[in-house]
Amino acid sequence: MIGSVIFDLLSKTAALTAVVPAAKITPVKRLQASLLPAITYQVVDCIPTDTKDGVSKLDRRRVSVNCWSLTYTQASTLAALVRSALDRYTGTNSTVMVDKIIFDNLIELYEDEPQVYHHIVDFIVRIKN
Repeated sequence: MIGSVIFDLLSKTAALTAVVPAAKITPVKRLQASLLPAITYQVVDCIPTDTKDGVSKLDRRRVSVNCWSLTYTQASTLAALVRSALDRYTGTNSTVMVDKIIFDNLIELYEDEPQVYHHIVDFIVRIKN
């Protein structure tokens, strides 16, 4: 559900897809065979709004978007483009009512094996149910 929103927003951002084609923006798992740069995304947690009389009307989800690259500069650029594409988005997308997407955190990593830069951009996504 929220994955389709994230994919749609990222894959329709021209500045981002100029660097990472939509085919390299995938949920959860990056195929090792895919050339870099690439982007993956996943829902890390979901916190419902507690109500006394029914199901949650608003869920708060943490979404991590992972930017993979062979260079630090490109990973940083991708992270900035991802933030620009998602931060403060509000609206209905793929029948999902997004109250707001809010940038929450940035983590910069380097992985010795397979020698790639990996920047994680975290967002809080508020979904109306």
